[in-house]
Formats: sequence, C-alpha cells, structure tokens
Amino acid sequence: HVEVTVTEPHQGADWLLELSVRDDGQGIRPGSRPGGGLANMGDRAARWGGRCVVEPHAAGGTHVYWSVPLPGELGELIDDQVEVTR
Repeated sequence: HVEVTVTEPHQGADWLLELSVRDDGQGIRPGSRPGGGLANMGDRAARWGGRCVVEPHAAGGTHVYWSVPLPGELGELIDDQVEVTR
C-alpha cells in the first residue's frame, strides 16, 4: 500500500510532502542495517530538513514513512496533483 499526501501549512509553516509505504511481507529483520535504497532515502530526507522512518508494520511486513517540507510555491503548484490532507 502506498499513500502520498501534501499537507497544507498552518500559519507560517511549510507545506509537507509525505510518502507512506506499507507491505505485508516478511519485514526487515530486527537489528539489520538499511540497504542502499533506504539509506539513500534517509540521507535525502535529512538533507532537505525532513525525516525517514523504517519500522515493522503491526500487521507484519514493513512501514516506511518519508517526509520533507516544501517551499510555499512548490506546495501550491502540486496542490492539484495529489491528495491534500487538511
């Protein structure tokens, strides 16, 4: 399951681009290190002032949550392109 949302800012805040990916597979073994793709996602989120969280999903599998702030102009530009959470 994949969900992408753009959250409209509250006063003085940035827009927020969020990506949530959940699967129902075997998940990631406890204590394992992220592979190149997940590590890259974390590095990019940190570079852009966001965050990346990889954790076991309650129903099994893995949940990856990734978010970054967007400048106002960019957030407004993509407002019509994806589901906006208000």
